[in-house]
Amino acid sequence: MDIGCGDVRQGDDWIHIDISPKSVADYLWDVRKIPYPEEWAWENKFDYIRADNLAEHIYAYTWIKVVRELHRILKVGGILWIRVPNGKANFEKAFVDPTHVNIFMPGTFDYYDKFCPNQRWQHYGQMYGIPPFRRIRQVEDMNFIICELVKI
Repeated sequence: MDIGCGDVRQGDDWIHIDISPKSVADYLWDVRKIPYPEEWAWENKFDYIRADNLAEHIYAYTWIKVVRELHRILKVGGILWIRVPNGKANFEKAFVDPTHVNIFMPGTFDYYDKFCPNQRWQHYGQMYGIPPFRRIRQVEDMNFIICELVKI
C-alpha cells in the first residue's frame, strides 16, 4: 500500500491512497481518518506500506495515531517504509513548505524501535502510544531520512 501516493503509481499490485482527487489514488481517503475502511484495509493485510513525504504534513500526535493504524493493518513481519525531510541536516528545507507541521530528526525513529539501545521506545515511545516495531534500516542524507520499520 502507498499512502499519500500523489501522482506516482508504484505498480498495479499496490493499493494507492491519497486525499487529493488530482492524485492517482485507487481510494480517496484522508489517512488521518481512523479506522481505515474494511474495504481495503483490514487487520494484518499488508506486507509493505510506503509513506513517502507524508508524515511531515501531519501533526505529531495525529501521526502517532496514523502509525498505530498502519501497525494494525500490517502483517507481523510487514514493513513500514517512511521517507521524511531531514530536519537535522537541513532545517530550512524541512520547513520551507508551509504545509509541513511535523519535523523529523535522525533520532526520532529511536522512539519507534523497541530494540533501540537507548531505550527511547521503552521510556517514551510506548507512553506516547507508538506501537512496537524493529528498525531494520535507516538512511540519512542532506535532504531526507528513510526509515524501515518491521511490525513485531
